[in-house]
Amino acid sequence: MTTSGPPNGTLLLGIFLAFALAACGASAAPTPAPTTAAPSVTPLPTLAATSIPSPTSTPIPGIGAPLCVDGVEVTFSFAKKQFFYDEILASSPQDMLLVISGAGSTGLTSINQTWLDQVSVIDENGRRDLIAFAPIIDTLANPGQFLWVLNVSKNSSKFSLHLPGDKTVDLAPLLWRLSLEASPTDDNK
Repeated sequence: MTTSGPPNGTLLLGIFLAFALAACGASAAPTPAPTTAAPSVTPLPTLAATSIPSPTSTPIPGIGAPLCVDGVEVTFSFAKKQFFYDEILASSPQDMLLVISGAGSTGLTSINQTWLDQVSVIDENGRRDLIAFAPIIDTLANPGQFLWVLNVSKNSSKFSLHLPGDKTVDLAPLLWRLSLEASPTDDNK
């Protein structure tokens, strides 16, 4: 009597694979190869160098053009309210420092000394502040440069600079605003 044992494992695996391939082949329809049409090409426009027209606005004396004060031409280049300058802090918690820098044509060291009590800033509320600190930065590396530091109200945002000879410069075009300046009650005007 011959007894047959369980089918060989290799045979079972072969049968399973045959059924699996037949099932996949029967249900999967052949997909047509995609047709590849040549993409349309749009030529890039030819770039030509053109000049940008210069602004037609008139330069502001003291900012975009020199301002003559006591025989010296000055031009202001920077104004910024900040909490401190170097190691100097504002004189009270209600104040900040206003740092103004610029350049002059001649004799700036003597101008700083002569003008210290004549230069002031008046804010939109009428508060007048004098120069608190004027470091000498008129050096060989920075000829004619000056820097003035004034205490101003923390809540002020508009300043006019008053110079000898009744000369006035609106600092609005130069003034940088810091987002940190705004107090909780300030509406960032």
